[in-house]
Amino acid sequence: MLAAGDVIKDAELVQEEDGHYEELFENEVLQQAFQELKPLQREVLVYSFFYGYRNKDIAKRLAISEQRVSYNKKRGLELLKQKVAGQTKKQGGMP
Repeated sequence: MLAAGDVIKDAELVQEEDGHYEELFENEVLQQAFQELKPLQREVLVYSFFYGYRNKDIAKRLAISEQRVSYNKKRGLELLKQKVAGQTKKQGGMP
């Protein structure tokens, strides 16, 4: 099992290698919204949706509780939805 510092380092390498997650998101609005999340929310979402880790596995890797993983995943998704919806409305993409 990796130490919490190792996991954070891995996440930073992913971010640097693909230019702030640019290659993970084709949608510029989504990419910007993702960058505005808290670091823990970003890490949880990346491990969950891009690497397919379960909450239990994320909790072990980040040395946090499963409840904290669940909260950060839920809150991160809520914030992404709000930010993307707000930006899309500003750009005239949604009614």
